Amino acid sequence: MKFLKNKKIVIILLLVFIGAGVAWAFPKPSISEGEIKTVKVERGDLFSIISVSGQIDAQEKAQVRFQTSGQLVWVGVAEGERVRKWQALASLNKRELEKKLEKELNDFMTQKWTFDQTHDDYQEEKDNAVITKEIERILDKAQFSLSNQVIAVELVDLAIKYATIYSPIDGIVTEIDSPLPGVNITPAQATFTIVNPDSLAFYLKVNEIEVVNLIEGQEVDIRLDAFPNRVFAGQVAKIGFTPLSGQGTYYQVIVALEEKDPAFRVGMGGDGEILIESKNGVLTVPESALVKRSDQYWVFQIVDGRALKKPVIIGLTTDEGVEVVEGLTEGEIVVSSGVSKVSDGQKI
Repeated sequence: MKFLKNKKIVIILLLVFIGAGVAWAFPKPSISEGEIKTVKVERGDLFSIISVSGQIDAQEKAQVRFQTSGQLVWVGVAEGERVRKWQALASLNKRELEKKLEKELNDFMTQKWTFDQTHDDYQEEKDNAVITKEIERILDKAQFSLSNQVIAVELVDLAIKYATIYSPIDGIVTEIDSPLPGVNITPAQATFTIVNPDSLAFYLKVNEIEVVNLIEGQEVDIRLDAFPNRVFAGQVAKIGFTPLSGQGTYYQVIVALEEKDPAFRVGMGGDGEILIESKNGVLTVPESALVKRSDQYWVFQIVDGRALKKPVIIGLTTDEGVEVVEGLTEGEIVVSSGVSKVSDGQKI
């Protein structure tokens, strides 16, 4: 048994020597410069950017409608006109409502007389403190009837006030459903839409993977389709906490515009580039130069005409390049293309 064990060891050693001899006798073929590309390790600036499509919208906009039905008798604004906050927009015919208020006031006076008469009829019982349950119910009923009539008067008075609608914001009237007086409308009709142009912002839809990298105050470059030769600056102002309805896992991000061109219109589309992170003057290599196995990275450095495998630690990764934190120094040459064809120690 000992002889067999020693024999196996001898055989293994012979195989190792034979393999080494073959490798020495038949070295790996060199790679020509046309099969790979190299690059010098240099310092540069890296920017991590998220690009998302979006459109201009107003943060302040309102739709105003009448709360009661009636005849539209006055429209005081037109589409495209600027309005002030609490400016009157339109009015319904108040004559019928005013007559109704007059009637309700007369009914109130009648009910008040009935209320006073009822209490006078039972004044003796009240003075002698002999109010029976029946008398108590009669007095309560008189009180309820008078209270209901007061409510009726107040409702008509409110209807008169609601017969004129007002703008809740400063802005521009962008749409009027029924611009002509004389038509009878319901509360669902005659909608007035007002948009505040001073509140324009750029609205983005950002998916769940990218939204976690956003914080308020990040810089945004905005390129609108309507202005192909201009870049508008902005900052992330608000990040939605819940996903957009019907949009899956997309969240609304509002970008405040630092410059508002008078030609901006609601609905104009474009793209927003959000700066997530930037590093200046760092060592960089192309991402194509990296080889990864598990969590380890390395590059092939060219030294004296050979490719040497060199471990590196990387930092910020962008489309323009990868930051090298450790493992390389400025001016060194690494393989940047065709790394799959290169082996450690291979002649270049």
